[in-house]
Amino acid sequence: MQRKIFIIFALLYVMVQGAWAQVEIPDPTHFDDTWDGTTKTQPVYDASSGYVIIEKASELAYLNDHFTDDAGGGKYYYNQKYLLKANIDMGDAVSWIPLDRDQFRGFQGEFHGENHTIRIHIWGTDDNGQGFISDNCGIVQDLHLTGKIEVGNSRTVGAIAATNSGHIKNCWVSADVSSTHYSALNNARLGGIVGFNSSTQDDAEVGKIEYCCMTGNVSNSGNNSGVGGILGVQEQCNGIISHIMFYGTRINDNSQDNLWVGSLSAKATFENYHSTNDLGDDDALNNYLSSFSGNDLYRYALKHPYAVNVTTVGQGSVTVSAGGEDNILGARPHQEVMLTTPSGMNAEVTATDADGNNVTLFGNSGASGYTFIMKNSPVNVHVVFTVPDWPRQGRGTADDPYLITSAADWNEFALSVSAGTTHSGQYVKLTKDISIWMMAGASKDCSFQGTLDGDGHTLTLNYNATNAVAAPFRYTKNATIKNLRTTGTITTEAMNAAGIVGDVTGSVNLTNCSSSVTISSSLAAADYHGGLVASNNGSVTISGCVFDGSFVATVAHTNQYGTTFCGGLVGYCGGNTSTTIINSLVVPTSVSEGMVSNTFVGYGEATITNSYFVSTTNLPTNEGTQAVAAATATANLGDLVQDYGMVKAYQHGIFYDGTYYLVPATLSGSGTEL
Repeated sequence: MQRKIFIIFALLYVMVQGAWAQVEIPDPTHFDDTWDGTTKTQPVYDASSGYVIIEKASELAYLNDHFTDDAGGGKYYYNQKYLLKANIDMGDAVSWIPLDRDQFRGFQGEFHGENHTIRIHIWGTDDNGQGFISDNCGIVQDLHLTGKIEVGNSRTVGAIAATNSGHIKNCWVSADVSSTHYSALNNARLGGIVGFNSSTQDDAEVGKIEYCCMTGNVSNSGNNSGVGGILGVQEQCNGIISHIMFYGTRINDNSQDNLWVGSLSAKATFENYHSTNDLGDDDALNNYLSSFSGNDLYRYALKHPYAVNVTTVGQGSVTVSAGGEDNILGARPHQEVMLTTPSGMNAEVTATDADGNNVTLFGNSGASGYTFIMKNSPVNVHVVFTVPDWPRQGRGTADDPYLITSAADWNEFALSVSAGTTHSGQYVKLTKDISIWMMAGASKDCSFQGTLDGDGHTLTLNYNATNAVAAPFRYTKNATIKNLRTTGTITTEAMNAAGIVGDVTGSVNLTNCSSSVTISSSLAAADYHGGLVASNNGSVTISGCVFDGSFVATVAHTNQYGTTFCGGLVGYCGGNTSTTIINSLVVPTSVSEGMVSNTFVGYGEATITNSYFVSTTNLPTNEGTQAVAAATATANLGDLVQDYGMVKAYQHGIFYDGTYYLVPATLSGSGTEL
């Protein structure tokens, strides 16, 4: 049984994938492309969707430089629809110049960030209208903007837009915004999201700022009014500012209307505004937040302004899942961090704050898990997975092998391999039939490299695999496996499942082994499952072995769709590999349509000698020699070629588990075992 250790974190921002169940938020600290300060590449217009696609920093630089140019088809760049497909860093070499820098027409299109991040840096200017966009008359949504905006005597400054008469929604700014503006006549218009919010002359379109969050700081050293955490000034007209959150600090000594808006018009709608100061035990706010069904980036930033960074050592896994919707600062701010710890593995957990000080852990790993009080800074959690000492019996020599006497022994053996103990040059022996759910080997480097003697015993498998490569010996290199039987089920939704060995590097020998495993696959693709071996990337020799299990596809096989390229003994043989099959037998119980591509090897070449198959529905007949099953042998069976133990190979057939598998020509008359 897997042991699940739950660690409840009082956190606000999780950097681990999977932390938010309803939307995948790209890691805001990782950038896919950084501008070199020079290159400008025209972005591609996707006619099928109607969007201009932005995937590179050079494309954003081109857009900036050609904002008022004709984009073709009666469209100009300032009124196109844009789709951001990557996290982009515009660098520090060149100060960012806002889109629509001259406020010629304003941005009249749509900019869809798709929860991606743009980093900008603005400095060394006194010009008005500073921000990502100078004048927004369109729609900007689902964008995370980070970096720094530090200007001089610029009057109107906002991270997303200096001036807004359009719609800004579901945006998150984590950049600091500052100016030194001072004027005895004109107050500042400085805001974390927008500097100046207005409307069209007839109020047909009003500036909207909704579901937005600011986690940076806003400062004005000129001590002007009109400085707000979200918005600097709301013009004396209609406007909508709602569902906003300010986590940063506003630095300004002058009187402001409130923390969020420096100067607020009485005509504007201003509601559902929050900061770190007013959350507390506000049950109404908690219930309100729990009712959200959309606006994910706003909720993400609202709940998660600080990071819990999880690092692991060893082969255990850590996943992070979000708590309830009301888990916000001051209420019940926690996350669940689940450590999936294989049976017999230990986990040591420590936590430190951003300054390296230890964070006190409460609870224990064996009961309710660990908890700690979240700091007002990132917290680093370090988990070290270790395995118990193994082996317990034997010296690992041919005369005195390590012994696997129970399922617990197998688990510890498998863990030792997965943790990097390859057992190269060592011998391991199975002493009884056992049922297992763990696999030995975590990678090509952490692979089994010794000799396993099954001594005629059986491993009963129970695998539910979501990742590629599933087999008792998941990764092997320069290994020998002999005298082993396997049975049970591998249920997989990925590639490369097999009854004995998953992945081969170096040379691997299988002798006197049989697999009665059912491989059940739900992947509609080239799966490369094998009866005995899934993927050969080196040299494989199979001698005196049998597959009498089943290949089951749980997806319909229509044309090219469905599980394909599986083989009776080996799934995949890569280029420059060697596969040798001698004195072996394929006699599957059942095969799903189109699943098995070749009788013995699903993909690739093999040398096949004195090996047989019994035809069944959906099994190809293109490799080896076809045989039939018989209770007794004939004199034409020929001489015994080799007695492996569970398998006996003859000149014209195989004897296995009380049944003769003979070529049809040998079935005239009756006879006895030779």
